[in-house]
Amino acid sequence: MERTRREVLKAIAVASTAPWWGPLLLSVAPVGAASRRPWRFPAGGYGPLINDPRGLLDLPKGFRYTVLAEAQNGGLDDGSLTPGRPDAMGSFTMGSSMVVACNHELNVDDPAPVPPTNAGAGIAIYDRNARGGVSLITVNARGQRTSHRPALTGTVRNCAGGVTPWGTWLTCEESEADVDGVPHGYVFEVDPTGNRTNAVPYKAMGRFAHEAAAVDPRTSDVYLTEDNGGSSLLYRFDPIDRSRRFGSLGQGGSLSAMRVPGFSNFGEITVVGTVAGGVGWTPTPPSPGGAVPQDTTGLKNRFADDTVTRGQKLEGAWWFNGKLTFVCSFNDSISRPELHHEGQVFRYDPTAATLTLLAYFPVGGTDTAHGENMSSPDNLSVSAYGGVLWCEDGADPNRIGALGTDGVPFCLARSRQPGELCGVHLSPDGRWMFVNQQIVGRTLAITGPWAAARRT
Repeated sequence: MERTRREVLKAIAVASTAPWWGPLLLSVAPVGAASRRPWRFPAGGYGPLINDPRGLLDLPKGFRYTVLAEAQNGGLDDGSLTPGRPDAMGSFTMGSSMVVACNHELNVDDPAPVPPTNAGAGIAIYDRNARGGVSLITVNARGQRTSHRPALTGTVRNCAGGVTPWGTWLTCEESEADVDGVPHGYVFEVDPTGNRTNAVPYKAMGRFAHEAAAVDPRTSDVYLTEDNGGSSLLYRFDPIDRSRRFGSLGQGGSLSAMRVPGFSNFGEITVVGTVAGGVGWTPTPPSPGGAVPQDTTGLKNRFADDTVTRGQKLEGAWWFNGKLTFVCSFNDSISRPELHHEGQVFRYDPTAATLTLLAYFPVGGTDTAHGENMSSPDNLSVSAYGGVLWCEDGADPNRIGALGTDGVPFCLARSRQPGELCGVHLSPDGRWMFVNQQIVGRTLAITGPWAAARRT
């Protein structure tokens, strides 16, 4: 469907006109990614969404989904119930199949945990009184699940995370809780083959309400977002061991927090295309009394306000082509109402030491092609050609958003179920898009006529 001039102008006025989004959608897998002919999303996306007769997920014409997993419906390979609250995901090529690492953002009192009772069957367990964790879904080339098994359990609120260049999954606890004396709030590493996962917390990467992790393949530096109220920080972890292998990040390192000169809060940057220079990093100050810094809560409170830039709900993060893309969402400031907004997407260039605002979602959302209104970006991924995909976490209905070649956002899918979407990313071969409907505990694989957008 061709868009009217008014629609285009309206979308551009509230979104991004910048060409740096580039083409969209191919493999983002760290290992074994299949080579496919490049193609891009067209301006305006793939047309209007069609109501799903099953009442699960609305998609454009020609697209379809497969249900890979549902909480407490059916079971894992060992016969236990499928865990609930699936969140962020990453996928990896394993022979002719794919393995999807799926977080489960479960609290201590939530049902359907990744079952710690099966720890003797090759499942790594950190704390027997905690119920969060990671499961591994094996998917064949037809988008069908062939296996689903727990890999890590005994953690709390495994929210986001990130893939590593060496083919593993970093899962992050969005918590600073103590569960019967066991501290939580760490990053763990998961081997998608299921062989090396060991439930060892990487304490040097900080104890705080972790959201996402993104790894620079050149340096092994890990960028970590924090989802912990209006003074959350963006951290960089500089590892001692840069050997790019399982466990290397667990050998220790140092943390620092981003400082954008001239901006005390990310919410102050509201004009799309703004480029802030001189971005630096402030080392973590020593903790009072000389306690081990990475084992204490409240890291963000140790930084003086004039030494860091803070934000509300720092969410998804992804590394692509030498740059970090991340989300700042839900800045609902009472003391400074001029900062009230619903979301931003930033890109950080460590070589140029610049931060660029790529997209801005004002109060009330952004009108996109075909009459959809989008706001509240949360989980995020970046395609192999630099395009950004994101999930909404706001008022129902929640959607998957992307940007077309014209830099205008469009809606790729609309959930018909309550609650947020999360974990959106692309399969290693570029054929499938994975996403979770968190509240109902459903994991979906989406495919369709992507080739219709092949560039000429």
